[in-house]
Amino acid sequence: MSKRFRAKLGEIKTELQARRHQPLTAQGTWLGTVLRGYYRYYGVPSNINALCRFRMEVTRLWF
Repeated sequence: MSKRFRAKLGEIKTELQARRHQPLTAQGTWLGTVLRGYYRYYGVPSNINALCRFRMEVTRLWF
């Protein structure tokens, strides 16, 4: 799972670099879509810590 976690964060980082000149609202909308998709795929009752960690890392990348 950690390989997939790091790979997804790498993809998001690359995409954020490509979208850096877009308005913040457009970036936020896109990131919200990414997070919702990740939560729907990996969201099981016992996985809340990993989901929170993913959100924290995506937020860190965005700033």
